Amino acid sequence: MDSDKCKALLLAVEKGSLAEAAEALGYSVSGLSRMMQALEKETGLTLLYRSRSGVAPTPACQELLPYFRTIAEAQEHCLESAAQIKGLLRGTVHLGMLYPRCYSLLQPAFSLFARQYPGVRIEISEGSSSELAEKVSAHEIDLAIISRRPGTFTWQKLFEDPLTAWVPADDPRKVYPLKDLKKDNYIEFFAGSESDNSLILARHHIVPNIRYSAMSPSTAFAMVSAGLGVTLINHLYTGFFQGHVRELPIEPAVQMEIGIASIPREELSPAAAVFLNTLQKNL
Repeated sequence: MDSDKCKALLLAVEKGSLAEAAEALGYSVSGLSRMMQALEKETGLTLLYRSRSGVAPTPACQELLPYFRTIAEAQEHCLESAAQIKGLLRGTVHLGMLYPRCYSLLQPAFSLFARQYPGVRIEISEGSSSELAEKVSAHEIDLAIISRRPGTFTWQKLFEDPLTAWVPADDPRKVYPLKDLKKDNYIEFFAGSESDNSLILARHHIVPNIRYSAMSPSTAFAMVSAGLGVTLINHLYTGFFQGHVRELPIEPAVQMEIGIASIPREELSPAAAVFLNTLQKNL
């Protein structure tokens, strides 16, 4: 089975569009469409639902996606290994990141790696810790800097970070009791997704008084600054925004374990393995 066709299919599914996938790969839309038709003929299955709004994987395609991904990864690993044998490390490292402050913490490692291996590209995905953990487990990305989650990956703890509360600047409390979320207007962070907040509230059997929702720290901060309510937030986010907001320790105190989730080392591409080594040596 042609690995290029598998890679093209994976990208079409990811983008939900043959046109966008074709542009990213440098193909014509008709050329990419013929590749998909050839792959469907080879498997004897309809792999994509096609409509005016784009494409979506069929149930049969969903079952085969892990195998298509393995074939595409095998080609990439082979080419990277060949380049390594020649003394030129090349390829792409797929990294997941959640916390803005980690960019500054990782800057020395990023800079060193870029100088030593200019032929390697780093692609960064963002999302919640749970979303990125699932992507590492599914081999959709190589590694991620996240709060600890269960999954089929290796884990290296970096540090612990306190969960805190953002409250309006005129709030008189010195400590924020988690039980107060039952009555205070709560701004739900990463609404609809599993997050550190939702996991901690579930652990303490607290059903908060959800009045608003936000999908980004900046939105949640602005809503707290406007006096609309309170939210829980990892301390790593503090200091990135300006407004009428105070950060309070919560009661009971909660420490979130932050670390690196990565594909098992023996399954990493050469480029990703060297990048992981660089991170570990410079953190």
